[in-house]
Amino acid sequence: SSSSTSSSTTSSSSTSSPSTSSSGSSSSSSSSTTSSPTTSSSTSTSSQSTSTSSTSTSSSSSSSTSSTSPTSSTTSPTTSTSTSTSSTSTSTSPTTSTTPTTSTTSPTTSTSTSTSSSTSSSPSSSTTTLPEELVIKITEDRVLVRESEALTLTCVVNKAITSGLLWFKVVDSGDDESIVDSVPDLIEITEDGGTSELAFGRTSMPNSGTYYCTGNGMRSENDVDVIVLESKIMPYNLTVSEMVRFEITCWSYKDNFGVEWNGNTFTDYTIKEDETSNETENPPSEESDWKELTLQMELRVDQAGTYECISSFEDVLVASYEYSIDVIPLGVTEITHDQSLVALAGQDIVLTCSLEVFNKVDLKWRTASGEISSSSFTNTYDPDNLVQTSVLTIDSIDATDVGSYSCYAVSQSTASSVSVTLFDPEQMSDDTADSDLTLYKLVGSVVEYTCWTVAGNPITVMWGGREINKNSVEFELEEDVNQFGILMDRYDMSVEITSIEDAGSFGCSSSAFGNTVYSYSEYLDVYERPRILIDGAIDNRYVVVERSPVEIRNTFKSSVDVSADIDMKLVLLTSPQETEISLSDISYVDKEVFSTLSIAEIPESYSAKYELQVTGSNIDIKSEQLEVVVTTTKVVRLNETVEIGVDLVITCYTSNTDTASIDYFIQGEEQDPSLVNTVLKLIYS
Repeated sequence: SSSSTSSSTTSSSSTSSPSTSSSGSSSSSSSSTTSSPTTSSSTSTSSQSTSTSSTSTSSSSSSSTSSTSPTSSTTSPTTSTSTSTSSTSTSTSPTTSTTPTTSTTSPTTSTSTSTSSSTSSSPSSSTTTLPEELVIKITEDRVLVRESEALTLTCVVNKAITSGLLWFKVVDSGDDESIVDSVPDLIEITEDGGTSELAFGRTSMPNSGTYYCTGNGMRSENDVDVIVLESKIMPYNLTVSEMVRFEITCWSYKDNFGVEWNGNTFTDYTIKEDETSNETENPPSEESDWKELTLQMELRVDQAGTYECISSFEDVLVASYEYSIDVIPLGVTEITHDQSLVALAGQDIVLTCSLEVFNKVDLKWRTASGEISSSSFTNTYDPDNLVQTSVLTIDSIDATDVGSYSCYAVSQSTASSVSVTLFDPEQMSDDTADSDLTLYKLVGSVVEYTCWTVAGNPITVMWGGREINKNSVEFELEEDVNQFGILMDRYDMSVEITSIEDAGSFGCSSSAFGNTVYSYSEYLDVYERPRILIDGAIDNRYVVVERSPVEIRNTFKSSVDVSADIDMKLVLLTSPQETEISLSDISYVDKEVFSTLSIAEIPESYSAKYELQVTGSNIDIKSEQLEVVVTTTKVVRLNETVEIGVDLVITCYTSNTDTASIDYFIQGEEQDPSLVNTVLKLIYS
């Protein structure tokens, strides 16, 4: 800033370039090198003048002009009028004359009133003191900061200014954005003397950009580029199954990436993909330097712990995905079918295998001959129920498909198996059907037989010609018995005959895939134990008077008529030898086989234990014994004539007082004792 009025006309006949300086001067005498007269009029008050050709410094109390080259000149009269107070004249380039100059010097007349002197100096002959220039500077040129972290920018000035420091952000179009602390807790500007701080309490992606500061209308000599890096820091809790491949997501910036396990470097993983992220919010490059990585890992139980994916840029941690991983031992697969499966030739077989697992794993199938192609089975994972399911389909099964099928995950230690057997219904039926057999059994005896069914399948039980619940009879079950090349269940049935009504067909059958696998059938005929029936017998004992008539009914119950096929005889177990009476006229009526023996006058010799024996037609049985007691009698015949009213005494003899009785006969006809007008006195001696 200067105020100066200067006019001059100068000509020079010098070999060097002429120098013209216009300055406010306070000297009383001046020296100039010119080739022609010069008239200068200057009035200056506290002024500073700068020209590109010379440098002149004016100081108070004296004036001098120095020239480094010899000069021969003729000075023409010069009239100079100067009024100055503390003026300084400065030329930015020195004036140096290297060639002698011939001139005509004329007297100089100078009138001056001044308190300062003007000195024109060349570099070789003077020392210059410059005023301090205003400097505004930001302490950093480039800053990287992670999203959500605090950031402070500092602007400094080298001397006091009147306007204060202001902050601006460069925008692509229009005026730059003035930054004010209008967002509490997010942006704050503080100024202390020659320092101004722009503080971001929590940075965000929009804070990225170029910033500068100004003071007294002057812009800082440098800008600062602020790059806010997106913060990809996430914690996760994860449960996985042992040695089952799982995936985690990590981020890498400019390929700076690593994994730590419990604080130690971990490298036992593979990267499934390495695709460049489509995110455009993340400088520092126009093309995103972010890469989303999918890591595949398979961990043992002892490798559980904390895993951290780390990516840094210029010592700034820009990505950290922390996984707390729990590793659970892998269980055993489960095939929904039982261990033995019978298949009909030509039939399609579907085997389903499942495994509870925390992450997807491909189940595999194999036979004794090797691995089964994955095209034969499917794999489906249910993340809601944490179940992996594989379905194996065997189309149109034949003899080549027979064998053991195993389903497993990762290793055979997780395998479960099922045995597939080809089923031929005709062969099975021929080997097991016994429909023509007939049994003839006594009530109270036990019928035992065996039933078979494909393991895990039900059986049908028949008894008495009708289907019954198998649990209503006694049986023993033996599971998973290899029978006919198939794993089967064996039922050893034990059924007691309780009545003649149990007669009829009995046995069992079982089915698989809509075909009869096993069939056993027999027919049961039932008979009861023979009995000897005599009217008046009590508790298998019958007492009769000798020569009395006796009718003996020999009988037994039977579900079938065997009268023509059996022999019946009544055996008197007398001593010293038995007496056998063969029975004839054996009849069958209403499920009763019987023969009646009539004795007109039973002799005393028939006193014995009687036993009925039946033989023939798959029967050989004896009845319970019946004791027959034949009592002897003494008959007293009286030929007496008695008077009415006189007592008649008759004496009778018996061997058993329990059966003693008196019967009255008139003319050989038995009379009712109550009609006899007499007093009976039974005297036992």
